[in-house]
Amino acid sequence: MMVTITPARLLGLVGAGLLTVLGLSTALHPIPLVFMLHSIQMTPEDPLDVSPDRFREFVETLSASRTPALFTTDSSDRSVYEVYAAVLEHHRQAAVVFLMPPVIGRPGMLTWDQVRELAARGTIVGSHTLTHPWLPDLSNEELRCELCDSKRRIEKQLGHRITAVAYPYGAFDAGVRRVAVQCGYTQGYATAPGRKVPDTDRLAIKRVPLTESVLRTPLLRWLAASEYYVTVREHLLWSVPIDVPRKPADWSYSAWQRRVKPDAHNACLTAAD
Repeated sequence: MMVTITPARLLGLVGAGLLTVLGLSTALHPIPLVFMLHSIQMTPEDPLDVSPDRFREFVETLSASRTPALFTTDSSDRSVYEVYAAVLEHHRQAAVVFLMPPVIGRPGMLTWDQVRELAARGTIVGSHTLTHPWLPDLSNEELRCELCDSKRRIEKQLGHRITAVAYPYGAFDAGVRRVAVQCGYTQGYATAPGRKVPDTDRLAIKRVPLTESVLRTPLLRWLAASEYYVTVREHLLWSVPIDVPRKPADWSYSAWQRRVKPDAHNACLTAAD
């Protein structure tokens, strides 16, 4: 009996085949759980913030499952000390905080005494640059300032080496990586830069974002804790013609240059003082 392959049937077969391939590819690429969050606020206003109750619930659930994970925050505000580190320490979860040294000590931000206390209690401290620029747009001199000087300032306060950096916006390129290595970093934390970046690349560590919308959506919350969030996201973005990560609409290199005013004496930024 001859089976007629209509265009619709052919399209359905192709679609089913693609879904099978994507499913197998996802299953074969679990990503170790490295979570990324920003500030913890009672009433999150920024899309990247989370509420204390949802954060505690997620950490408690993950801890009960005994799933190995690493939590990271790119925030330097006081919630890191009051909620983030306290919750993770209580549940014996590994924690990293990436700091911008110039904001330490400002109202609502961490103090250096708090940072030293966190480090003494086991929280890993890393750098999040000085002024949070889109790093691929910067010159080598500007990169050295943002990456090397932020590292030196933290090391001076803590008295030990800093080896981890989180790229602002998750943005990096070959030049950024090269300068990061020159500065002495051995780990660079990104977001989800795509399948072209190996999952084992220590200078482009992929992270799972924990946002209020993720934590309040059962499917996304489950996926975030499944080791497949990054892979699924990368497969979905593969079919969409956008940059990963996408440069923020409000970022302007010329405006950044005017704001930071390079210092000719130490090749660094006066805004970071």
